[in-house]
Amino acid sequence: MKIRAILFTVAFSAAGVYPLYGQSNFTARSVSLAGAFSSYARGVDALGWNPANLGFWSQDEALGEKGTRSVKLPSVAFDLGNNTITPNWISDYFGVGFMDDNLKNQMINSLPDNNWILLQALRVPFGLAVNNFAISTGLEINGRIASHPSMFELIFNGLRFDNSLSLDGTGEFEAVIPVTIGYGKEFYSIFLNKYFDRVYLGGAVKYLNGLNRISTEFSNSTLSTRKESINIQTTTTLTSAVSGTGFALDLGFAARSGEKLYLSISVNNLFGKINWTDSDIMSGSVNFTVDELNITELDSLFEESNTTDETTGNVNSAYPGYLLAGFHYQYRPNVSLHSTLLQGFSDEMNMSTTPRLSLGSEVNATKWLPIRFGISVGGLEDFRWGAGFGLNFSKFHLDFGISESGGMLGSAKGITIALEQTFYF
Repeated sequence: MKIRAILFTVAFSAAGVYPLYGQSNFTARSVSLAGAFSSYARGVDALGWNPANLGFWSQDEALGEKGTRSVKLPSVAFDLGNNTITPNWISDYFGVGFMDDNLKNQMINSLPDNNWILLQALRVPFGLAVNNFAISTGLEINGRIASHPSMFELIFNGLRFDNSLSLDGTGEFEAVIPVTIGYGKEFYSIFLNKYFDRVYLGGAVKYLNGLNRISTEFSNSTLSTRKESINIQTTTTLTSAVSGTGFALDLGFAARSGEKLYLSISVNNLFGKINWTDSDIMSGSVNFTVDELNITELDSLFEESNTTDETTGNVNSAYPGYLLAGFHYQYRPNVSLHSTLLQGFSDEMNMSTTPRLSLGSEVNATKWLPIRFGISVGGLEDFRWGAGFGLNFSKFHLDFGISESGGMLGSAKGITIALEQTFYF
C-alpha cells in the first residue's frame, strides 16, 4: 500500500545513511592539501579545478615539461562526515557500559537544536590528458540527510507518555556520471602581460548523465503519546527519478609571474542542471490515532487516515556551481606553498555559500617521495586538515591522501580517504 511506502521511507530517512560532498572533483593530492589545489592541478586533475591549467602542459614548457601525456587510472575518493558525532562523543556515551537516563539525556541534549546532518560522497574518476587537452569521466555519488534530534530521543528513550516528538527531516541522493572535455592554452594580452609573464585561458564542457535521484521531505511530522493513545501525523513528499541529462561549463584563467608564482581563478559548473525525464513524485499526509480500542484495526486505520497523490513528469536538479581562486608559490625547488579559496554559489547538495580558505604545502623529501599537508577553515566543515604522500616512479605515480573535518583525531566529525594512480607516457 502507498501509505506503507511513505511510512517506511519516513523511518529509513530518519535512521538511515545516504551517500554525500560539494565539489565535483576531489583527488588524493587535493585531499592531502585540504583543498589548496586550484593552481596546482594538472592533467586530468585540472578538470573540476581550473581548465586553464591545461595550458601549462603545452609546448611552452611553463613547468619544465614538454608534451606530457598522462592516463589517470581508475581511482577512488570517499568522504563521510556529520555535524555532531566524533570518536570522543562515541567514547563518552557508548564506552561507559550501561547508560542511565541522565547520560542518555545528556547525549540527546548535545545534539544540535535544529538538525543532525550526515554527509557522504564517493568519486571513482579516470581520464586521459594529452598536452592541452583532457577528458575525464567516472562515477559521482552525492547525498545529504538531515534528521531532527527527536529521533535519537525515540531510539534511546523509547515511547514515553504525554510526550511529543518531531519526525521532520529531509534526504537527498544523486548518482551522476559526468563526461568532461577540457582545453587550456596560452593567451597573449597587451594589458595582462604587463603584469604576468604568461597568461592562460581554458574551458571545459561537461555532459551530465544522471543515473538516479531520490529526495524526501517530511514536514509537520510528529509522534504524540498519551496513556490511552498514540497519534502520528506527517506530510511527506518522495521524489524518485532516473535517466537524467544535463550540461555544465567551466571557465578558467591562470598566470605565471616570475619563475615561482602561479595564480589561478575559475568558475565551475556554470548553468549546471540535470533534467530527469523519468520521475515519480508521491506526496501524502497521515494523521491517525491508535488506542486500545482500535489497535486490532491498524491496516484500516492507515487507509482511512491518509491521503496520497502520485504524479509523473520531469524533475530538475541543480549541479551546484562554485568559484575557485588560489596561488602556487615554488618557495624552493623541493618546497611549494599553495592556497585556494572556494566560494559556493548555493546551499544545496553539500555545497555552501560560506567561503572556505585552504592552505597547504608539498615537500619533496626525495625526488620520488612528495609529502603533503594542509588545513582549511570555513565552508561546511568549519575546519579541515589533510596529509598525504606520493610514490613517483618514472612512468607511474601513486598518491594517497587522508583528511579530517570538524576537528582532529578524537574531535573529528568527518574523514576523507583518497587513492589516485596516474601513468605518464
